[in-house]
Amino acid sequence: WQKAERIIIVTRPEKVALMSARALLKELQQSVSSSAIHLVLLNMQEKPSLPKSTIESFLRHKISAVFSIQINDVALAANKNKPLLSIQPQSKLANDIRAFARTIAQ
Repeated sequence: WQKAERIIIVTRPEKVALMSARALLKELQQSVSSSAIHLVLLNMQEKPSLPKSTIESFLRHKISAVFSIQINDVALAANKNKPLLSIQPQSKLANDIRAFARTIAQ
């Protein structure tokens, strides 16, 4: 990871996950530029449990993307043994992930 151009940390807005992400960020920022680290928040609920700004303040890092994932879609993809995005390729989630991929590819 020390030679990586980009590092993507994916976490959920839950206490244990955020504490782990904060510890990882702290470790990474000692040897990697903060601009190389992209933080992605996975929201598995209809409404986020914490505001984005609160999470960013706690992690001391900007959130690059927030993906809202419906658990039913995850189960359907797993049961069909297909990638999540192939289940609903034109969904908001699929479009958000493609936009994030374009952003970090630049």
